[in-house]
Amino acid sequence: MHVFLEKFWMVIAILATLLTFYLIIIDGFEAAIYYVLITGLVWGMYLIRRGIRIRLGKMEEERKENSKKERKKKK
Repeated sequence: MHVFLEKFWMVIAILATLLTFYLIIIDGFEAAIYYVLITGLVWGMYLIRRGIRIRLGKMEEERKENSKKERKKKK
């Protein structure tokens, strides 16, 4: 699920960036300033999701290593 959400936000961020560049070219920067802010927020969501996935992956690996160590101690 985390990988899906990360890819979802990446696609939305890329589309928002392309739309923002298009609007800047057509209407100028002052007319598209809100789209620039929204694009920044979307990229922030993507980076947050990516960070969460990486952090949870590390925690999962540590938990597996700890459970393996505990099993070896019991034997």
